[in-house]
Amino acid sequence: MNAREKITTRIDLHLPESMKADLLDLALEEDRKVSDLVRHIVACYLYGHQSRCVSPGCQDAQHGE
Repeated sequence: MNAREKITTRIDLHLPESMKADLLDLALEEDRKVSDLVRHIVACYLYGHQSRCVSPGCQDAQHGE
């Protein structure tokens, strides 16, 4: 993933209510949209340090969507 790549693909994700609530809380805490937070989590899992995933609160290039 490169920082200039357009975000155009949608993925539906089915979660338990408790996990959705936790994501909403974390997104609010980090001043992010939930989609941005989920994208960040997936990028950390897929690419590790290539996406600057060094701490739970790090801000990536897609911040603010």
